[in-house]
Amino acid sequence: MKRECIGRLAQFLTCVLAATVPAVAHPGNISYSLIQVEGDTVHQELKILINELVEALEMDSDADGLLSPDELNAHRERLAAYLDGKISVSVNETSLPLILDSVALREEEVTDLGTSTLLHATVRFQHSGPIDNLLMRCRILDDLDERHDNFAKITIGAVTRPFLFTPRNEFH
Repeated sequence: MKRECIGRLAQFLTCVLAATVPAVAHPGNISYSLIQVEGDTVHQELKILINELVEALEMDSDADGLLSPDELNAHRERLAAYLDGKISVSVNETSLPLILDSVALREEEVTDLGTSTLLHATVRFQHSGPIDNLLMRCRILDDLDERHDNFAKITIGAVTRPFLFTPRNEFH
């Protein structure tokens, strides 16, 4: 009887784990940032799954289901405007404009399931003086899914810390 209960418990746990693995392994609803605060500038490197970004911005001009470097460059201004509407940085209650420095498409392993195409974008926010009293929001792709999260590593001076941007929180 005891073995039978243990066997059923093992089967139950196997089913529970099998049911949850796809949700954990699925790379959607997540983007990544490296943020560096140096002197009068906030630098942000973004990695965003391109299929989600294409859905949000409809950048696939030839409707072939892929985004080419030419299509990305053709929509660079739309991308900059989109990011500017989704990422905000203010210093001492003064909003700083987003400057899009670079964009590229790269294949990268995102999960154990394989590789995906990611948009790599670098943006910066320039201030007229030293950065103190920083407030930052990052709400990328929240219009597609209100549960979208941006996993960030934020470095200010010699201190680096992880931070999770969600549509409802901000970094102070």
